[in-house]
Amino acid sequence: VGFGCSYSGKWFGGYARDNKGRNYTANAASSLLKRAAGLTGVRWEHGDYAAIPYWENAVVYCDPPYANTTAYSAVGKFDSARFWDFVRFMSQDGFIVLVSEYAAPPDFECVLEIPTKIDIRDKHGAQPSRIERLFRWCS
Repeated sequence: VGFGCSYSGKWFGGYARDNKGRNYTANAASSLLKRAAGLTGVRWEHGDYAAIPYWENAVVYCDPPYANTTAYSAVGKFDSARFWDFVRFMSQDGFIVLVSEYAAPPDFECVLEIPTKIDIRDKHGAQPSRIERLFRWCS
């Protein structure tokens, strides 16, 4: 709800609506249900990333607040330097750690690029593109 039903997909950033009657709630629910089938056997944890227990042979996927985007008002300012240091530490400890972001420090390699379009159109009616990336630390 915080993302799927909010303006511009920003965490509770206002109610998503348009003049065409699009049902953002139904779209968000449908999208989640389509993806759910592929997520069986996944163990979900949430909280401060440094306090979550990690299991042997775990693949750790991190989706931090993206740099230079609207912050989540509920959690305050995100300490990116602390986060990237944590990813390095976990990677040195033998975990496979993947980070979703637009950009990463130079000691990380991009392992996947996903071109996307922003749902909100610009003043000319075009949907701007962006590239979401998946990074891994490369010692």
